[in-house]
Amino acid sequence: MDFMFDKAGSVKKEYCFRGHPMLGYDSVRSWFVGVMPSRSYKRHGIGYLVEFCEYVNKDPDTLVSERKARMKKDPNTLVEERLLNRWHSELLQRHMPSTAQGKFSKIVAFFNFNYVKLNVPRFPSVTLDQYQGWKRLQKKEVQTMMGFADTYRDKVLLTVGSESGLRVRALEVLELGHLVKFEDGTLEGVPCESIQDLSGALVPVRIQLPQRFYIGNKKEGITFICHDAAELLVEYLAHRKARGEPIGPRTPLMPTYPATVRTLDNDAITATHFSEFHPTSSKVSVTVPRPLGPNGRPTIVEAIVESIRAAPTHFSTLEAAMRRLREKAHIPYKEGVERPATTHSMRKYLHSTLDSCGVNAVLVNVILGHSARISDHYSGKHHLSIEEIRSQYHASMYRIAITEETNGSRIVKLEEQAKVQEEEHRALVEELANLRASSNTKDKTIQLLSEQVADLAHRVETMGPRMGSQGHNSENFSPARQKAELLLET
Repeated sequence: MDFMFDKAGSVKKEYCFRGHPMLGYDSVRSWFVGVMPSRSYKRHGIGYLVEFCEYVNKDPDTLVSERKARMKKDPNTLVEERLLNRWHSELLQRHMPSTAQGKFSKIVAFFNFNYVKLNVPRFPSVTLDQYQGWKRLQKKEVQTMMGFADTYRDKVLLTVGSESGLRVRALEVLELGHLVKFEDGTLEGVPCESIQDLSGALVPVRIQLPQRFYIGNKKEGITFICHDAAELLVEYLAHRKARGEPIGPRTPLMPTYPATVRTLDNDAITATHFSEFHPTSSKVSVTVPRPLGPNGRPTIVEAIVESIRAAPTHFSTLEAAMRRLREKAHIPYKEGVERPATTHSMRKYLHSTLDSCGVNAVLVNVILGHSARISDHYSGKHHLSIEEIRSQYHASMYRIAITEETNGSRIVKLEEQAKVQEEEHRALVEELANLRASSNTKDKTIQLLSEQVADLAHRVETMGPRMGSQGHNSENFSPARQKAELLLET
């Protein structure tokens, strides 16, 4: 539940009702014990419940106790249902229908798991024309964002996220040991433990996350990354090793570096974060308030690194990086129809790419984690062949791979060039046919003119003697004869 606390260790205001932390109420704890939710469910559920409590001006425990008292008098009471429907109507004025539906469902779950079930005859629904999903990214758009990625972490996010289709919570915890070096017949495979293992891994490289990611409502798929993503990771890890960072199977692939430093101006110990690894005892520059206190201004000072470690980057930071790249690259979206691109858009990219390659729909769902067969695979009820999934992914790599350094991308480019050349060839054939038709027309015209000239010359020859016998000078017809002869030669 660390998402509820700020850096000072206090509960954030958005998770409190009238200054009281929501987890301090028995009804909220009963809710979470009953549903056993994920971290995301807790984060959203508490926030939505705070909104509803502020709307009705009552704390969670009071809502439950009043509901129980009413149900004793009248089991068919609908007081809370009417309040919830009015709140939902107001939500529709400032939120999308899908968001309003999500908030509505969380409040219903809160009452249900406190044994005061609401009588909801009709649950709010979202029609297809009301649903606005995340934008589906195209390969050129991902490549455009790659051009604006100025750090290795951003590049890894785009390539691994697009080629694996993992959700952002899985990308957050991804480690070197989650990449399979080669298959040994087990479900887990042989994990990579060093940069050399990754550079020699079987391509496409399978991702094997901890088992908790393959159970529950939102499961991850049996997925892979292409050769270009593996090469980028090898390059990134080599860069980090050169800076002095130890590389092992627990090394996060998209890290941040929490550190404690000692500032040289006042010899104080300060906690901070770095985007790059700095060895202990090295000198760095950090931004701290000077003078100390809430009124201090951010000032850059010299410091010495006392301790540092590599930790997974929080999913919110990855989402922020995606927004930043999207805005820099000016990735368009249809307002009113879809929402701007996020990390989820990379899952849609892989889904559409696999579909365009003709991959079986069942295998597409298995790769993305949309199928119940994932849990069957890991529970032993139904064994899916990893090699069959690998072969389908391998056959689609030429379209999935993001960067131009891969053979697959070259094949796609050659296919596009071949299509252009086919169009040019077709245009040349049509032009040649037109020229031939035009040439035939000219030949017929020349033949007709030749016949006319010959006929004219014949007439001139026959008319000459006649005119001479009648007293006309035949020499007067010589220009006409010469003209006819010239036309005939032409």
